[in-house]
Amino acid sequence: MKRTIREAIIQVLKSNNQPMAPEDIYLQIENEKLYHFSTDQPVHVVRTRLRRDCEGLDFKTASQEKHFQLLSNGTYWLKGMNIPKGFKSKAASTHPELNDKLSKNYDAYITNFKEGILRALKNLSPSEFEGFCKNLISVYGFSQTIITPPTRDGGIDGFGNLTIGFTDLKVAFECKRWNKNKVDYKIIRSFRGSIPESCIYGILFTTSLYSESAKKEAEREGYKPIVLLDGEDIVDFMIERQFGVGLDRELPVFVNQIDLILSEE
Repeated sequence: MKRTIREAIIQVLKSNNQPMAPEDIYLQIENEKLYHFSTDQPVHVVRTRLRRDCEGLDFKTASQEKHFQLLSNGTYWLKGMNIPKGFKSKAASTHPELNDKLSKNYDAYITNFKEGILRALKNLSPSEFEGFCKNLISVYGFSQTIITPPTRDGGIDGFGNLTIGFTDLKVAFECKRWNKNKVDYKIIRSFRGSIPESCIYGILFTTSLYSESAKKEAEREGYKPIVLLDGEDIVDFMIERQFGVGLDRELPVFVNQIDLILSEE
């Protein structure tokens, strides 16, 4: 009778009557010829089957029906069976060991990447940053975006229209390509005072940060609202829309799990 990987694992655990590590389970499956693997990574396939069927795991590819439990020393045991003396239960992690390492490295990479993008924005000239912001709101969905002439901007760097239904909402935007100082409430008031009556609200971009007083001023009741976008907001938007950010599709991480589709449900 042809067994599934799950059935082979269960048989090994029952015959040994004690918790076992994925590597040891695989060796016994191989020695007793309980299952023929079609991959060069059989231990990983065994570990994946254990984790998918393990209590406490609810990740995307996890099984609804659980058969195993993870113990504190990294071994696995049968669900519902008393834990042998000397072993302790452990809350299962939703990521395999390899993914844990990759996730940490990826998080560090993303942090460094964002910092690099922000440095590049801060190195733009003021006029280059204005052009960048004009293009950014165009990507967001604004039309008829323009940059006002530097000598006649009246405190406004540009304008754009956002169509909502049958209505065109005109907005004004201002750009502060700053490196260190936070934008305070005085800048917000000055910008608001320059916005023409024809504009519904204003957008203020900065590569720096906003002070708490600036945030409060932007939301001041009875006055035109000001949308504040700081350096982190801008970088997050660039990544989300892949605006000035490329996606390297040549670095996928694959794991051979053909046995899981050959023999499992």
